[in-house]
Amino acid sequence: MSRASVTGALAVVLALLGWALRGTSLELTVFHAINAWGPQAPVFWSSWSVVGLGVSVLLILAAGGAARAQALVTWVLVLVLGGLVLHAAKLGIGGLRPLAVLGPDGVHVVGAALLRSSMPSGHSATGFALAALATQLHFRGAWVYWLGALMVGLSRMAVGAHWPSDVLAGAGLGLLLALAGVRWPWAVRTAQACAVHMQSRAGSRLVAGALVMLASGFWVADYDYPAAAITHAGLCLLGLWAALVWWRAHPSHHFNHADDARGAA
Repeated sequence: MSRASVTGALAVVLALLGWALRGTSLELTVFHAINAWGPQAPVFWSSWSVVGLGVSVLLILAAGGAARAQALVTWVLVLVLGGLVLHAAKLGIGGLRPLAVLGPDGVHVVGAALLRSSMPSGHSATGFALAALATQLHFRGAWVYWLGALMVGLSRMAVGAHWPSDVLAGAGLGLLLALAGVRWPWAVRTAQACAVHMQSRAGSRLVAGALVMLASGFWVADYDYPAAAITHAGLCLLGLWAALVWWRAHPSHHFNHADDARGAA
């Protein structure tokens, strides 16, 4: 079987498992077991929830420089498509989050106290979409992205934000979104065309400027998870580093002429 076939099959299995688990006593048992980890390591689990944000992934991918240009554009397309699908799913399925069902005495909440729009988990969709993207685009060490996706999914239960069924459904949806990004002909053509422009001098400078604004905005944004402030700051610095990488991808003409002169001498 091809990688795409395996990923698609896994997506279906995860979605079905999530639907079958929803509202069962087993789900409640699993949730309480994982949610107990939250107060034991609030910084750790909050940090993984922050990593599961779409903008966090964008900054991480951008740090790869021009070599990851196509992956970066594909990710933006996945985010746009995923945002539409996720919001439609949350409106159609919705559901109450653990805090709304079990009350403050029945849930260890770390960070934001969320009540509604439980199914599916957007963070989990983000984490697993990145893992599938890394596999389909042949990233070196793709298994690391799968491990990260698992940690993001677990973190959503550890911080008390989602049920296990939400995480499974989100994971399955994320895999399908990634497949759409790398298999849908229009998306592939768009990513390839944009990547060519981004790798030009003007394009790389434009990306660098956009990353500075994105990282700066991320820096001043409100924190849903105050315990992860250090991770939030680290991702902002990574975004600024990524901007520098993209800016330096094409040195100024002054330095190019100097190099030519030294070469002629």
